[in-house]
Amino acid sequence: MENDYVEMLKQELIERRQRRPEYSERAFARDIEVSPGFLSLIFHRKRLLSQQRAFKISARLSWTGSKVTYFLKSVNERLLEAHASDGSANGARAPRSDETYYLELDHFNLIADPLHFAILELVDAHKISTLSDIEGRLQASSLEVSLAVSRLQRLELLKIKNGFFAKAIQSYRIKEISSEAIRKYHRQILEKGAEALDRQPIETRHFESLTLSFDEKKIIEAKAALVRFQRRFEKQFGKSKSGSVYQFNMQMFRVDHPTGTSNPKSKGLSS
Repeated sequence: MENDYVEMLKQELIERRQRRPEYSERAFARDIEVSPGFLSLIFHRKRLLSQQRAFKISARLSWTGSKVTYFLKSVNERLLEAHASDGSANGARAPRSDETYYLELDHFNLIADPLHFAILELVDAHKISTLSDIEGRLQASSLEVSLAVSRLQRLELLKIKNGFFAKAIQSYRIKEISSEAIRKYHRQILEKGAEALDRQPIETRHFESLTLSFDEKKIIEAKAALVRFQRRFEKQFGKSKSGSVYQFNMQMFRVDHPTGTSNPKSKGLSS
């Protein structure tokens, strides 16, 4: 148990007491925003710390990024051990399991980085039990993965099942609305596409485009057709339990500009 998250919290309390002898365990509980009783249970290893609460506690401590990463990893490893042994984590709430779940915009804002969705698909395709497995497969840093996993668990999109990470919701979407977070997400995806165009062999990717004269009155009908195709594609080729993680994108946008407009960028309200 040496140097696990419980010992890290105890050491933090010791260091604060060295600076201020009158500093108490109750004061420490107040400062990290947990109840004194709950902190006592943590210190005596009678309760587990959830990823959600660990994330909040780490935000209250003046720790370096590497120390926060180690802390969150330790919490996650202990949760995995608990689930592997008895399938429980001290009464953690079971996440929703709706067939299709529409993310609220404020939730999407928290996970707008594409790494979050890559993690969900990775754990759905492979048995992943450690954060280091995710780091290696997605070429992301320890801190990026730790924070992303914490956010996904806080939003109940990621769970631990039989000692492995698992998607809590099979299908998730966000409604088409105007949002800077959604635009940022699509820009990041386009950047990843540009990187793949240069770095990945043609046998493992597919890029195709079509420029056409289009009746703008049919835009709603066209969007509906694209959504139907995407869902058919996902149903036919997705849900692989041993495959790679791929990104499937579709963009449809106007190339010309309405007559008399001098600054087309000011008209951009797409999601």
